[in-house]
This record gives sequence, structure tokens and C-alpha cells, in this order.
Amino acid sequence: MKRIDKLFLFLIIFASFSLGFFAGQAFTPFNRALRKAQNLARRGVAEKEKAVEILSKQKELIDAAFKYAQLNKERQVIALSLVNILIKYQMWNDALKYLDIAKDIAPGDYAILYNYAVIYYNLKNAQTDQAKKKEYETKAMDYVKLALSKIPESIEANYLYGALLYEQGNLNQALEVFLKILKQNPNEIRTLFAVARIYYDIGDYEKSKKIYLKLQSILPKDSQEMQKVLQNLEILTRIKGE
Repeated sequence: MKRIDKLFLFLIIFASFSLGFFAGQAFTPFNRALRKAQNLARRGVAEKEKAVEILSKQKELIDAAFKYAQLNKERQVIALSLVNILIKYQMWNDALKYLDIAKDIAPGDYAILYNYAVIYYNLKNAQTDQAKKKEYETKAMDYVKLALSKIPESIEANYLYGALLYEQGNLNQALEVFLKILKQNPNEIRTLFAVARIYYDIGDYEKSKKIYLKLQSILPKDSQEMQKVLQNLEILTRIKGE
């Protein structure tokens, strides 16, 4: 089954579970339609475009989960679960739609603020229009700062904040953020790569090499990351004339 088919099947099953669990109604028209859609998905008839089309047409079935949920917390859980799946499959605009629902329920929730930052960051990277790119970048930065105001020690939010600073050319600020992460987790792989890159960019090749040597000591020998480390160490060796 193709990736999008699995996503579609999950969404249908999730909505069906939500209706059954929260409403306790096994034979509503919603559930009958959900079972039909679920069976179609299992047979693999939904290609990528077809799956999106079907999912759009069945929007009221998923929305029913919110209608029947008896508590706002339940509605928020459903919305965020859908958001996480849609983010995984890079369906950014669909994820925004359900994130807006969650935000209406709990506007100051860390997970909601962080997910907004993630979505706008990726929309920025996918955008070719410079005005739109700047708009999304600003929104991503605003939301990640709000997320950090809720959980200042969040590694995920700090990493995204550092990435945004780096892409804006604020290398020293980005380095400060990444080093803060390494104080919490000295072996955080993504952050070690980011720090090594910044040291390289500012011309501190010795510190860059030191970080890559640390990565070499902790990464699996046959991993793609190890190949990057070896390539970068070779570049640094040539630069330093060793």
C-alpha cells in the first residue's frame, strides 16, 4: 500500500475510533459511511490524488469526532493527533486547518505553538515567492518564541529557533542556542552537526574538527551521517594543510 493510502486509512480508522469511543454510537450514519470508506482504503483503491479527494469529501466524518467529543480536551487530542500525522506526511495546509481547531480550544498550549512554528518553517522552505517566504519565516519565528516562553528548555523548539537564526545569518546567536541544547544533551546529533557547521562558517576550523571527531566517536560506522562526518573531516584536513 502506498504511503498516502496508509495515511488515509489511519485517518479514517482514527475518526471511526473517535466517534465510537467518544459518542458510543455504533450504528450512526457517520459510522456506516466510515466503515465503507475504511473498507475501500483497505482494498488499496485510493491512489494519492484519489485519497486526498476522498478525504476531502469525507471531511464531515472527521469533523463529527469533534462534534461528538464531550470535552474540549478530547477535541484537542483528536485535532493534535491529526496534525501530527499530517505533518509527518508534509501536508502542511491540511495540518494548519486542524491546528486552528486545537488553538481555538487551548491557544497557549506548547504543542500547538510549536507545531505552528514547524508548519510555517516548512512552508517557508517550500515557498518561492520571497514575500510569502518572509511572511512564513516571521510567523515561524514568532511561534517558536511563544513555544519557548512555555517550555524554555525544549530541545525541539530550541533547535528550530537556532535553525531560523542560522538561516537569517545570525550565526553567533544560533551558536548560543545550539550550545544551550548541548548542555542538556551533549550527544544530540542534529545539534552537534549544526555547531560544527557554524564553527566552519565562522572560520574556527579547530573547533569544527573537534565536533566532527566527537560525532565520529558516537555515530554508527555504516550510517549516512558518518559518511558526512568523514567527508567534512577530509575537507577540514585539506583546509588546515595537515
